[in-house]
Amino acid sequence: MANWTTMRKLDLRSVNFNIMMVALLYYISGEVAFFFAIDYENSLPLWPPAGIALAFTILYGRSVWPGIAIGSLVISIKNYWFGSIDSVQALMAVTTVIATGSILEALAGELLFRKLVKNTYPFSATSDTFYFVFIALAISWISSSFTSIALYFASAVRPETLIGTLFALWTRNVVGILLFTSLALSLPNLRFEKITLHKAVELAVFILCFA
Repeated sequence: MANWTTMRKLDLRSVNFNIMMVALLYYISGEVAFFFAIDYENSLPLWPPAGIALAFTILYGRSVWPGIAIGSLVISIKNYWFGSIDSVQALMAVTTVIATGSILEALAGELLFRKLVKNTYPFSATSDTFYFVFIALAISWISSSFTSIALYFASAVRPETLIGTLFALWTRNVVGILLFTSLALSLPNLRFEKITLHKAVELAVFILCFA
């Protein structure tokens, strides 16, 4: 099983390639989320970009943060351009705050993951799995808070709906991280390790619990 040192040595891609890959996957996963959403606003059931951002920050390091920024800016501008924000200045401010929250969330998650899990595969031990869930629950408050506050000051969220918006954004981030980060981190293990029945059942039950 790859540790942090081995993982860094196996990463032969350039930093610029990683940044562009993260930006592209962040944007595509966001578009997919909006495509399957019933309500094209803040009540998406899950937010895959949160999981993509954390996974690639864990796998390729903190240097990929510009990719998160690019992907977040593009998807946010596209989402709110013809939405509830009319002013260009307000739109730029809101999207910048949202992107900042997304970056800080991924960086905080990577830091906690490296300190607590100490492995790129969060299902190798029961304690690692609980730590992974704890990290998802904790860091999801970061971007959801940034987004809620930005939308509030842009008058895109009413005062009476601010708390509900915050919890809705937090929930979609948690689900996105639990599903997509765990999936992305499991892919290298599927190539280099022999998957036992115990690991397969453990991963399947975990995904079903949060699907």
